[in-house]
Amino acid sequence: MRKSGGFTLVETLIAGVILFSVISLSALALKTARMSSASAERTIQLRTPLPMLTSHIRESLQANAAETVEGEGMLSGVQFQWVAQSIAFASAPPEFDVDLGVPVVHAPRHRLYEVSLTLTFAGKSEVFTYKEFASERQR
Repeated sequence: MRKSGGFTLVETLIAGVILFSVISLSALALKTARMSSASAERTIQLRTPLPMLTSHIRESLQANAAETVEGEGMLSGVQFQWVAQSIAFASAPPEFDVDLGVPVVHAPRHRLYEVSLTLTFAGKSEVFTYKEFASERQR
């Protein structure tokens, strides 16, 4: 019987290939995780002011109920531009006046807008489109 004194060259090469494969796959996974994390961070930074902006747009439409309303600015390092286009202008449903016995028809004062909001941060832009309701103030 012959006593083994160590590993053969083939065994060492196979172990080396396996080791370097594991190391390269680990490095690739780490690089992908870093890129995903950076992308997620930019997305979070981009969308952070969204609730404040939609509230601001709602207030602007209530104050200035025109056919088209627009605005732009910067908030928390995010540049924004928005345009609201009126898509419907109507009145409240008629009410029945029990004293007079006739329906009361109201003048149109309610608008439905389609709002297009563009946010830009660190070279990344995203467009949000939604509908917003506004009523003209009674005079």
